[in-house]
Amino acid sequence: MGVEQGTIGIITNSSATITQREAAELGIISTDFYLHSENTGENFTDSTLPPQDLYIRQQDRSHYEDGEIFSSSQPTPKDFLKTYEDNYKEGKKDILVISISSALSGTANSASIGAEMAKAKYPDINIHIIDTETFCLAQREIVFLALDLIKEGKPIEEIVPKLEERVGKDTLYAYGNKYTFAFLGKSGRVSDGTGRLEKYSGKLFGKNGRISQKLDKFKGIAKEAVARTASNLSLLPIVLFPDKDTRKVKLVNRLARKSADAKHAILDLINKDIEIRGQNNEKLLKWGIAYTGDESRGQDLKEFLYNELPDLRDIPFIGIREAGSVLGVHAGPGLSAMVAIWD
Repeated sequence: MGVEQGTIGIITNSSATITQREAAELGIISTDFYLHSENTGENFTDSTLPPQDLYIRQQDRSHYEDGEIFSSSQPTPKDFLKTYEDNYKEGKKDILVISISSALSGTANSASIGAEMAKAKYPDINIHIIDTETFCLAQREIVFLALDLIKEGKPIEEIVPKLEERVGKDTLYAYGNKYTFAFLGKSGRVSDGTGRLEKYSGKLFGKNGRISQKLDKFKGIAKEAVARTASNLSLLPIVLFPDKDTRKVKLVNRLARKSADAKHAILDLINKDIEIRGQNNEKLLKWGIAYTGDESRGQDLKEFLYNELPDLRDIPFIGIREAGSVLGVHAGPGLSAMVAIWD
């Protein structure tokens, strides 16, 4: 027997590229992240500081180099408690929380603490937290899968396992522009930055080259300075998510100094995945493009992939979307990504 549509609530995060306006149209709730300007002390949410406004402030001075530095934090348990109460008062006692990866954010933990608070007030409420192990378009797709299952009248006992089956079946392949390293360094999100750049130095100029001299100068100091050096040398970071060991974002050890090189680098990663997954009878189910700042870069990546991988034209394309302010805080404008969802 199916359930009545509208008796199951859905809560997600803005990391799923779902704005407050779109969430309202879908009949769900999208919780915002908090954004903080380290320069002015101002506090925002990613609704009150939308991406384009954020990017203007980030690149306000000297074309990115000395713009504002922002940090982000997850929704609080009290934020989630309010969303649970709002759903409960609408008669939605079964609630799905479709959260950004716990490897990237403490959001799922906040949702869990909020759920305990809600359970103490409303003993008959049932809150199911899905750690999607992802973000961006792949998280968005899990939200839409939940909506489809609810529309089909599926009970919560069937919906939760089907959503959990989708977890861990996506990959994000991305590259930035020459300023991305600086943003990653400012936000503290450069993983093994010094080691990466030392490996790059041999490829660029050899052991006694110009980059090695710069790196010697910066050894032992903050990763931000190392990242700024990378930006000054116009290195484009190649990013893979998730790393198979840590489930976090991985900075790929490959050199790119032009966007064409960077696109071919992620093309190689995609082809490698297609080959390996094909051996396990996995196939590409859907794909899309995410970007920060400049949609034309996303469109350019889409056309590049269509030209290099013609079979993609036969696979459902889920769109080109701005990744949002919370990702923009850590990557800045200029990131382009192919998001692959596997079956």
